[in-house]
Amino acid sequence: MKIDRKILKQIPNKQTRIIAVDTETNGGANEDNHILEIAAIEIINGKITEKIFHGYIKPRIKIKYNAMLVHKI
Repeated sequence: MKIDRKILKQIPNKQTRIIAVDTETNGGANEDNHILEIAAIEIINGKITEKIFHGYIKPRIKIKYNAMLVHKI
């Protein structure tokens, strides 16, 4: 999982616990849009902990070619 550490500097209150969640979709519109991947990290006092979650979700429809290029799935 790629983490942009510049974002950590933007956290206003560093004395806190944050769970950052990211999703990737197949980029469809409305009912054609499906989540393909989900990830979460824990940040405590502005530092990333070892608690990381990452998982793929099997979509109900075929993944679009352009989404495969972007997400490398």
